[in-house]
Order: sequence, then C-alpha cells, then structure tokens
Amino acid sequence: MTTKTRILLLAAATFLSPTLSTSRAADPFVIQDFLNHHWQGEAVSFALDADTKKSAEAGRVLLDDAGKPVVYQIIPGEPAKVLFQTDLSPLAKASFHFGEGRAAAPESDLRIEETEAVIRLTNSRAGISIRRHPGGGEGPIEGIRLLSGRWGGESRLEGEQPLTSWTATVTERGPVRARVVCRGESGEGKTWEIEFTLLAGQPEILVEERFSLPGDSWTLSFAERFRPENLYYRSYPQSRGAVVTPSLKGQEGAVFQWVPWSPWWVKDAGKWFGVYDVSDFLMFGVRDSEVWISPETEPDARAAGLPKVTAKEDVLSIRFPLDAGERHWLIATVDRTASLASATEKTLEQAPLPQKSVIRQEFPLDRIKDEVLQWDSTAEQHPHLLISKTEVEALRNEAQPPAKPARDTAITSNTLNQFLPYYLQTGDAETGEKLAQTVMEWAQESVNAYFEQTSHYSFGFAPHHSQGLIPLANLADVVLGSGLLSEEQAARLRAQIAFLSYTVARPDFWSPERGFAANPNMTTFVSAYQVALGALINSHPEARQWVQRGLTELKRQLDEWSDSGGGWLEAPHYAMASYHFLQTAFLMARNSGFENHTFDPKMKKVLEWFAKISTPPDPRIKGWRHHPPIGNTYRFEPGAEYGIAAGIWKDHDPTFAANLRWMHEQQGNPDTGIGGAWPTLAGYRPLFLKRSESLTPKAPDYGSELFPETGVVLRNRYNTGNETLLYMIAGSHYQHYDYDSGSITLWGKGEPIADDFGYNGRMPVADHSAVESPYSDGLNMRIQTFAPAKEADYVHGKLGQWNRQILFVKDDDPMAPNYFFIADNLLGKTSATWRLWLAGPDVKLTPQGAVYSSKGRVDADIQFLYPADAALSVEPRTHETYGLGADGKYAKQSVTLNGLTAHARTARFDTVVYPRLKEEKPPVITSLADGRGVRVVTTAGTDYLFLSDKPFQFKDEPVEFEGTAGVIRLRENGGTLLLGEKGMISYKGKKLESDKAAQKSL
Repeated sequence: MTTKTRILLLAAATFLSPTLSTSRAADPFVIQDFLNHHWQGEAVSFALDADTKKSAEAGRVLLDDAGKPVVYQIIPGEPAKVLFQTDLSPLAKASFHFGEGRAAAPESDLRIEETEAVIRLTNSRAGISIRRHPGGGEGPIEGIRLLSGRWGGESRLEGEQPLTSWTATVTERGPVRARVVCRGESGEGKTWEIEFTLLAGQPEILVEERFSLPGDSWTLSFAERFRPENLYYRSYPQSRGAVVTPSLKGQEGAVFQWVPWSPWWVKDAGKWFGVYDVSDFLMFGVRDSEVWISPETEPDARAAGLPKVTAKEDVLSIRFPLDAGERHWLIATVDRTASLASATEKTLEQAPLPQKSVIRQEFPLDRIKDEVLQWDSTAEQHPHLLISKTEVEALRNEAQPPAKPARDTAITSNTLNQFLPYYLQTGDAETGEKLAQTVMEWAQESVNAYFEQTSHYSFGFAPHHSQGLIPLANLADVVLGSGLLSEEQAARLRAQIAFLSYTVARPDFWSPERGFAANPNMTTFVSAYQVALGALINSHPEARQWVQRGLTELKRQLDEWSDSGGGWLEAPHYAMASYHFLQTAFLMARNSGFENHTFDPKMKKVLEWFAKISTPPDPRIKGWRHHPPIGNTYRFEPGAEYGIAAGIWKDHDPTFAANLRWMHEQQGNPDTGIGGAWPTLAGYRPLFLKRSESLTPKAPDYGSELFPETGVVLRNRYNTGNETLLYMIAGSHYQHYDYDSGSITLWGKGEPIADDFGYNGRMPVADHSAVESPYSDGLNMRIQTFAPAKEADYVHGKLGQWNRQILFVKDDDPMAPNYFFIADNLLGKTSATWRLWLAGPDVKLTPQGAVYSSKGRVDADIQFLYPADAALSVEPRTHETYGLGADGKYAKQSVTLNGLTAHARTARFDTVVYPRLKEEKPPVITSLADGRGVRVVTTAGTDYLFLSDKPFQFKDEPVEFEGTAGVIRLRENGGTLLLGEKGMISYKGKKLESDKAAQKSL
C-alpha cells in the first residue's frame, strides 16, 4: 500500500473479543417502538454521560439486550455521542449497554479511499467520489457509484467568483458513518460548504450545503459514464400519485420541478425523482425541507433558489444555485427492477421504492426516539375535549337514549354520530368494545399514512385528506376514559397521538411562511389538528406548545381573514369549513384548560355574515334559505353550523342563539355540511344540536349591509316571504372564488331573478352577471361608496377601469316598487359584453331589453337605457355541478341558466331591473340624460334616478340634478330626495345639496 493511496478498512485490529459479561445496573440506551413500525438498519445516537463516555473511549463492547455486540463509533461534541445501527421490530423494546470486555474488530462495509485527487466513500450499495482540489471549473463531485458498480456523474462550478480556497476533509471515519466536509471561499466572506455522509449498508448518500456565493451555481450532469434514458417520479392527481416514466430522449429545457415540498396540484413536481438507463437507477430526494427556504424569503424569490432539472442533447443536468441559503438532500442507488415494477401499477399499494429513501429521512428512528412518547399522564381526565364527565353523568340520567346502532354498522367518521351519543348515554359494553377496537385501528392507520405514503402521495400532502385526525381525537377522548383499554393499549394510543402531534406541527409538513401550503382553509385544518391532538393529551410536556401554536394561528385568521362585517376570506362553502374547524378547536382548547376564544366577538360576526348573505326562502328547494352559490360554493348549500353554534352560544348570548336556531330551521335543519366531510364534531353533532332544541327560534331583522372585503347586500323587507335582495361580490377576500368580482345575484319579491351556477372549478367572468372586457378583467372590486337609506340604497364599486353603480329603490310594502338601476362604465373606448344570468328559461327579448318570467308569481322587466343599439341575445348555458337537488339531497346536477347578453362597442351600460308580480302592470321606463338618468312611472308613483361615474348636470323642469348618484322618489303621501354621493338634487324648487350621501323629505 503506497503513501498516496490509503484504504481504511474501518476495523480496529487491536480490539479483542468480548469476555461476555452482560451484567449491568441499568441499560443506558433504550429504544421502544409504539408506532407498530419495522425499523431496519437505523442509525441512532445517544448522548454520553461521564460513565458511558469513559466506557466508549476505552473501547468496551456495546451489547444489545440479547448480549450480542453492536458496532458503534463516538461522535465528538458537547456532549459526545455514541452512534450505532439497529433493527427494531414493531412494538418491540431494545436496550444497549457497555460490557466489561473490549470490542472486537467491527464488521462494516464502509470504506474510505484517499488519494491526492479524490476522497471516495463507499459501502456495498453506493459510493461518492469527492475532488480534493477542484480546478478549471470543476465541481466537488467526481462521480457517483451505482448499484452495478460502475461510476457516473460529473460536476462543474459556474459563476464569476472563482474559489480562492478549497478544502476537503474526512471528519468521520466509521465504522457506522463516514463523512467528508468540503469548504470553499471566494473572498469577502463568500463561502460554500458541502458535506457528504454515507452510512454502513445503506443506499443513501446524504448531502448538506450551506452557501453564500451570489450569482454562482454548480451543476451535476450525466453523460459519458451513465446517461439516463428516462425520468421516474410520482405524479398527482393520478390515482394515489401514480408513477410516470417520461423519456429524456429529445427533451430540451426543464423536465421536472424538484421542490422541497410537494405541490400536489402541479403535475411534474415533487420532493424526489429518479433517472435510469438499461441497467442502473439513481434517485435524488429532499431532506429537511424546512432548511431549503427561509421564512424570510419573499414568495417571488423562492423558486430562484431551487435546483433546476433540465435536459439538453439527451444529457440530464441538475443546476444548484449558490446565492444564499441551505440545502439538505440525498442521492440513492436503488434497484432498477423493483422500482420499475411500481410504474405498471395504476393504483399504488405502497410508496414506490425510491420514495422510501425519502420517507426514511423524514421519519428516522433517531428522531422518533427523541420524541416524548411516554410521560406521566395521570393528571389527564377523560373525556374533556367536547364533553365532561359531569355532562356524561347527566346524559346517563336521561330517560330516553338514542337508538342503538345496528350490529353490522361500521364505525366511520360519519356513523360516529350514532355510536358516541348512544355509548355516552348508556355505557353499553358491546358498543364500548367496538369503539375501543376502532380507536386503536384509526390511530394505527393515521400513523401508517405517514410511514407508507400511499394515498397521501407525499409528506404534507393535502391536509384536508387528514381530517380523520379530529374524529380520532374525539373517539380517543371517550375511550381513554372508559377503562376499556389495557395499560399497554392506552400507552400505545397516547404515544401514537403524541407522534401525530409532533408530525402535524413540523414545518416540513405545513409552513405557509415558506410557501409549504395551499388554500387558506387548509392552514385552518392543520392548526385545528394541532389544537385537537395537543388538547387531547393535555398532560404531555409539549401539549401547551402544540395547542398554543395552533390557537395563535387560528386567532390570527379570525382577526385577519374576517372583515369588519364578518365577511370571510374564502367563498361561503370554504368559509363555513374553516369556521367549523375554528369553532371546534376553540371549544377543545377552552375545555382542556387552554386559552378561550370560543365567544370572541368576531366568531359571532362571521356567523352573522353567513346568515345575512343567505338567500330568501327558495321555492326551488323546499322553501329553504341557503348560502348564495357564489365562487366555489355548492348550489343550494345550507349552513351546517347554525344549529351547532346555537347550542354553544345559548347561555352566553341567548338572543343570538335564538337567531341561529331560527336560521338553522330556515335552512332545512341540516345535520352536516355538503360537498365533503364535516369531521371536527364527529360523534357530537347530535348532542350539540340537541342543546339548541330548547331555544325558541327568533327571526333577526337584517337589512342592507356592506362587508368591506367580501361584498355588499342590498335588501328590503326581510322575512316577509317577498324579500327583494341583491348581493354583489367585492373586496380582497376572493380566495376560492371564480373570476367574479363585481358580479351580482338578485331576488325579487321572494323569487330568484339572476343566479349563479355554483361550484364548478374556477369559472370565467363570462359565467357571471358582470361586464366582460379587458378593462374589467381581474379581481378585487373595491367599494367606493355605500349609502343605505330607508327609501333607497346606493353602492359604487370599482375594479380596474370598470365602475359599477347600483341604486336600489325600496318601499315599506314588499309588493310595491322595489327595483334596481345599474350603471356600468368603462374608462376608454372599448367593446364589451354585459350579462345577467337569469334563473329560468322563459326570457323574451324586447326592443330595449327583455322580460323574464319565473315559474312562480314574479316577472322582471329588464330595460337598457344605454346603449340604445345594444345587440341583445339570450344565451342558455349548462354546467355540470354539485349541490342539493330539489329533493334536498346532495348530487351531481345539470344547471342551466339563461344569459341575457348585450354586446356593444361602448364603454357604458345603463340598465333597469324591475321585479313585479305577473298580474302587475309593467312600469313606464324613460331614459333621461342619454341613459345616465331614468324616469320610472308606476301605479305607486314616479321616480327619477341618476347614475354616472363622473359628475354631470341635468335639468328638465321640475327636476334638476348635479352629481353622480341621486333619487327623487314621489308617492301619494309625499316624496324623498336622496343623494348617494356629493351633489345636488331638486324637485319643484325643493333642493337637497350635500358633500356626502344625504336625504330630505319633500
């Protein structure tokens, strides 16, 4: 062996065989599995105290609990640690201690080869060759050893800042782990540190980088020795994230997005990918996702720091930016045949082999053993999350229990509403045993979801698919207080709940500040999981931290995601889902001794928003009220939480609770939401609804109202059965909406006139009652003015260069004139399309508009004041959507609306929409001021209305007007002058002048 090449076999030749004394006072190193997982070849480390450090440094043998020697190494540091590898069977316990004898020469497949040019780390499955002195643009990696034994890969350093120094040092030499740390400097404190780690017997080469070389990058490419022919990755939304294997031949440019957290809605992106040729397979995966992106990184800058996977002339390359940051990743050599077997499966029964290398790094035994999975839980009292022991005793004193679930009924999140109330009231032993068996199964399935990642596709995937965590907590809370579990079962259940608590609190699971997140409500879900699981095991030493983390986020959402009127950030369906989680999480936290936000004033405001935007009783669906089908909201969707919330608020605010109970009944007494599970009160919904049954329902008195970031309601004569209402979407709260800001839905005298299609993806502006043009494109219509009054409401919204102004003329009599003047103005000269989607098929065009006849007792006259030459048409459109049918059941349905459409080469549309009874004489509508004004003559009287986005003047005796919005309302018993904004209005010399909205009686 020459001085230039030293092969270290990683064995201590002077070690002796142990003399096999295994007696000890206590095992210093103990590992126990509570997760029912099989661990293989896991490297674990333990801190050394004074005694164990002395034994380790003396080279004493480390023995397992069977007295067999275990290979180990010492990791220097404060404190020093012992590192060794072990297997651990499911639910097994393993202990390790130092014996009296010295360790024999360890058996290890780790090898370190050092030459003047390279350092090579190898084991029986993988290897990495690292340059000692890269020069001429060379990068640190000289090659990667594949499973077949051949080498491949080449790296290059690119940039304008050449390294002024480079060191490559072996810092750990085995026998368990070998590590090389490379450090380059480029002057002025600019550095790049990259380290490579290889464990004995494992296929993963672990890489860690820390860098600050602005403008520089390095590239790892594959051409001469190993030229991959295909990519390999898991793609969603195919079933369970099926494997795809696109060819690299002829590909140019980006071929995959390698990201630290998987955006499941992006097809060709993920935390890992593989490449292969006819004989070998190599994969790359992310480790420690949270270090890849700093929470301080601006959203627009996140992608710039990520590796770029590209192909050019059949050569695959990975370019790693070195601007500033940190990356932990891995390279693994895995079996090609076993990996490709997954590519033929339409539905994956297990994560593909390459992904398992990533999962091993996400959940290493060394991490799990340091989680507190056993603790003193004697202080816990169960149940306590949603019901107390005292309340259970009260239930058992009630005379009439609910019906016992049928023997063959399986326990699910939905049927838990049958089982839990019955068991809580009766204590039935057979039901209790079934619940106890189920909770152990649910806990194990929840744990397995993270270790197996079959239906979950990737760690952090779609947390709305993990909603079963809260029904699990609800059930566990009851079972842990039942005495039905053995001590071993109870300990395992608590341990698994603790593991799940650690997991959902991890930043690599969900971290909006890093961009590891999707729709807002999913952050609500994750925070609620943290609260529910932590509150369940409130004696755990980290429970307060978990619960407080979730509560802090949920309180932030309540404060920042609801506007001053309670309008929520997302469309009503998703807003109600978020509210459902907030409500339950706040209850659980309060009941478990943590912070109490249950009766925060904004919780009331948000519920009132849902109620206030709800429709009049709808003749199309059993006369039920429901939320408007705006944005991503299902058709005829009722509010699922009114009755539940009534039971919660009944003692705190009886009047509000009575209003909620009334609204619950008005919306058809729903017992759950539609369009997906409503899981957080699983098992308890009947009990909470029952609490509200003693309330006397009381109708609220709602009127017109502005929700500054959500929309505006113009309403007259609430709860008369003949309500006229217009809802316009507006504001910055447009998550889970369509391209529909500024669009309207409209009811006249208790019947729908203009409607929306409901949830069908993100629908374009053409599917909404709005103006379509380049000048009205976008979101976030801002309300400029809202001026409600008894006789007329005025609202002015602006989106881009589109101004939409609406005057709503009202009367004390809901059957008298209650109608709308709508003015749409676009800055600049442009062609545009105006639409009003009418709720039924009977639409007849007239020279200046149309007459809409409902199936009921109400018609609507729609007349264009401007442009006089608009090309009018009626365009029926059908969408397949979901919601409640006429029978009140959730189903897929075809929804057809008729779009009254005006095409014009104009920047203005001025329109009157006049709902009336079918037998009522139509109004006489006369355009004034070139469409900026209108005279409406009815049997009730005469009205003059004026609207414009810019001030204008009009004078025609006896009327005079100057401004942008005004009404003269004349009736037999007198009249009213109104201004919506600054201006002047006069009738027969009686004048109203003001610099803001005002009114005056004539």
